[in-house]
Amino acid sequence: MRVTIPDEVLDPYLAMADRTGRTIEATVTEQLDRWAAVPPEAVVIPLIGQGLERAQQATGGLPFRDAEDAVTRIESLASITFHNIHLDFSQQQLKELEHRAERQGKTVAQLAGEMIAQITTEFFWSVPPGPAAEPVPAPEGRPLVEVLKDDDPDADPRPVL
Repeated sequence: MRVTIPDEVLDPYLAMADRTGRTIEATVTEQLDRWAAVPPEAVVIPLIGQGLERAQQATGGLPFRDAEDAVTRIESLASITFHNIHLDFSQQQLKELEHRAERQGKTVAQLAGEMIAQITTEFFWSVPPGPAAEPVPAPEGRPLVEVLKDDDPDADPRPVL
């Protein structure tokens, strides 16, 4: 098969062939083979040079194995998982957490653990040693659950949290 390539398209391949010491035919064949599985409608984001180095450094310093590895490592930068609770953060929010942790002399993991403990005491039952769970005490002077009633005898007496 014979393919005609315009000069402006061919020039980068010629430069690539010169840099690698390969023939132009081998260089073009390798590049075509490399992209054969990528459909034309696919979004392709080349990570090369400093962009690749910065992305790898920000995600642990190791080379990416594949796209899934890159995505997984990027996701882990902007989230905290504590047991089965997963909290997503923007990069700015994560930086704020890091800043707060540093100010308090803690790690982000310690700060996240304290946040989870606070959420737990606000929303869930605490389980003290023993057979039964006890409710978390209400704040001073305020019931944990309040029943609001109307003068109307048909008013809904369900608890309001």
